[in-house]
Amino acid sequence: MAWSPLPQDGRLALSTNDGLFRIQDDTGAVLVEKRGEVVESCAWSPDGRRIATGGHDGTVRVRRRTPAPSSPL
Repeated sequence: MAWSPLPQDGRLALSTNDGLFRIQDDTGAVLVEKRGEVVESCAWSPDGRRIATGGHDGTVRVRRRTPAPSSPL
């Protein structure tokens, strides 16, 4: 679990053991992405523009932040 470093953003990233990665905003909207394997960790970049997920398979995926939780990663 990792809060966005941007104080006005209010997004929470959640890594899970069901192969899904979630980003939730302060309105309760949830963006879900299937990663395919257990997501062991997640972290925002210091500027809040990217988020990285670490999988059980040893891979790291880095994605750009989206403008809204309803948008795909």
